[in-house]
Amino acid sequence: MAVPYHTHTFEIPTATPQDMAARASNDKAVTPSVLGTAATADRSEFATAEQGKRADSAVQPETLGTLARKDKVVLTEIETNGLPSNTTFLSGNGWQTLTGGGDMTVALYDPSGKRTDAFDMGNMREASNAKIMTADERDKIAKLDKTYLPKTGGTITGNLDVSQDLKGCRSLKTNGWVLIENDGTDDVNHYGIRLTVPEKKSDHTAEITLGAAGELRFGMASSPSDYVLQCYQNGYVRVQSGLIVGDKTNVRTDGNILGSTWTNGDLSSHIESRCAAFQNACVTNSRISAAVMLRTSTNVLAEMPSGYFVTTGYWINGQLCMSGRQPQLYIKDIGWFPLGAW
Repeated sequence: MAVPYHTHTFEIPTATPQDMAARASNDKAVTPSVLGTAATADRSEFATAEQGKRADSAVQPETLGTLARKDKVVLTEIETNGLPSNTTFLSGNGWQTLTGGGDMTVALYDPSGKRTDAFDMGNMREASNAKIMTADERDKIAKLDKTYLPKTGGTITGNLDVSQDLKGCRSLKTNGWVLIENDGTDDVNHYGIRLTVPEKKSDHTAEITLGAAGELRFGMASSPSDYVLQCYQNGYVRVQSGLIVGDKTNVRTDGNILGSTWTNGDLSSHIESRCAAFQNACVTNSRISAAVMLRTSTNVLAEMPSGYFVTTGYWINGQLCMSGRQPQLYIKDIGWFPLGAW
């Protein structure tokens, strides 16, 4: 048999807010409308039991003093022993006075407002009489041996070894040796003394060097590639061009000599011209004079005196008789001069 269509209403008793507060009903349903906001919130929004215990033991704001509730505190508001000042500091025993002398104020020790480590060399500033040295400068000072040579001059008590050029614009003074040594390279001409005018090096430079054979060489910038003067160990001196002595004598490269007292040019020309001038005027006349007689015994050799020649010879009473004459020349400023006297 079919059941006819019908409707049925069920009555569900619900709890009221008063029922919830009294907690007296167990047969009534609880609807969201009778619940507070805490019942509808997520549990993550509430403190745990452990957090609740810590909250109960925490210091409450009303128990703190006025300083704890301020954003900024003035030093004079701190009640402790002593008084704050520029020369005191706050410690567990109150305001304590700084020990030692001086004034450690910021205005004196940090006028630039760096507010950083005052003992860091990088934070310091150089002055005209106070310099901060670099590592390179410290290395150079460390390599100095017992003394130093300032720019204004000074004295070095030991040896000064220079591996390259030693330059000076005035003078180099020493009471010992100035040693210039070759370091073993082949080109020894790069070692010596050079005198120069920097802005006119091309024609105002002189060099003194020691050659490979031990010769002392002198060179000039305006001269050819060869050296103008070389002095050898055997005493030989070689000059590239003429050697002038006292501006009056010139020894030329071909060995000839030019002197101001010679009237016919160089020495060779002077001698030749003087000989040509006097070779005919020296002897102007000749003669046979000064007869001499000579007698000898038989078989005895006899000779005429020096410069005489025999003119006659004959026997007289067993003796050899000879006569001789002497040739003579007339020389200007001397007179008659016998040839036998030469």
